[in-house]
Amino acid sequence: TKTDGDLRSIALTLVDMPEAWSTPLTKLRSPLDYVVALRRAVGATAGNEPQRSLRWLSALGEPLWQPPGPNGFADSTDAWASAEGLKTRLDIAWQAAKQANDIGDPDEMLSSLIGASVSDETRVAISRAESKQQGLALLLMAPEFQRR
Repeated sequence: TKTDGDLRSIALTLVDMPEAWSTPLTKLRSPLDYVVALRRAVGATAGNEPQRSLRWLSALGEPLWQPPGPNGFADSTDAWASAEGLKTRLDIAWQAAKQANDIGDPDEMLSSLIGASVSDETRVAISRAESKQQGLALLLMAPEFQRR
């Protein structure tokens, strides 16, 4: 009412509200979203041939361009949050970490990839990693990295 219904002012106000930027990450990434995020996090030099990513997608139950029906793939957390699915993600995270050529400091990567939403438990687990590869694998399996 202050702006007499000016849509630009309303949009700017909505974007500036803290609630717009503090939404908790509750939805588990789909396999495609996870593999793409993993590839971005690890970098282009880490065994980045397309066949490896395609194998990972198949292992996670979302083979590229092969949905189980006309509805496409499921878009809910329940479809991807099985024990087997999370174990497969752990295996993929470890494979990607082992293939990474130039791993920086996982603690710094944590800040740049997850940012302020990282929990104390995740920060401590990554800081206690025995190697950079293990730290990167833990980062790629962190609950905050698994969600969007």
